[in-house]
Amino acid sequence: MIRKRKNFWLNKIYEIAGRKCCKCGFNDDRALQIDHINGDGKIERAHGKCNVGITFYRKVYFSITAKENRYQILCANCNWIKRHENEEYRKRINLDNSICKQNQKQTSI
Repeated sequence: MIRKRKNFWLNKIYEIAGRKCCKCGFNDDRALQIDHINGDGKIERAHGKCNVGITFYRKVYFSITAKENRYQILCANCNWIKRHENEEYRKRINLDNSICKQNQKQTSI
């Protein structure tokens, strides 16, 4: 039952946002992902604001219909490329919820 409701909301998202990657046009559902345009997904998850399951998909759907410009559909490759280019993978949330770049040192093993 939960999977059916999840797929219901996901299909509604695809209907209004397009069933393809907005960067490259890839259209296989198995690799499509919902992306936070501003890279603020980690902050949203830290605040516990509707970040999982059906509640998340409903939130995304209503955000897209309200034209809030917060979410987009990307394929897995374009999403990871965007994360790398914007250094979204390096952001860490401090206890005061501010964002700072994590100092990472590459070490050879």
